[in-house]
Amino acid sequence: MLTYCQGKSIINSVNLEDGEEKFERLCPIAKRFGAALVVGQSTKTNCRRRLSPASAKLAVAQRSVQLLTEKYGIPAEDLIIDPLVFPCATGDAN
Repeated sequence: MLTYCQGKSIINSVNLEDGEEKFERLCPIAKRFGAALVVGQSTKTNCRRRLSPASAKLAVAQRSVQLLTEKYGIPAEDLIIDPLVFPCATGDAN
């Protein structure tokens, strides 16, 4: 699909809910096609707490940006940080 888009594509979204699994799957695709990534601020830990304080979201954003730029080689200008102001789904019984 990304080969048919005009301009810069945006992949929505990656986050650390499942560790780096999504980063590992989507970063090679984003790099190959020059796509930007929407970076969510949810993790397994803060998703179960529903709403995370701003400091927790900032820490997740910083970790995500560092991983995506340094480990996966995504340019910082291709990252769109989404602070996820809504709570995660609460249907998880765990």
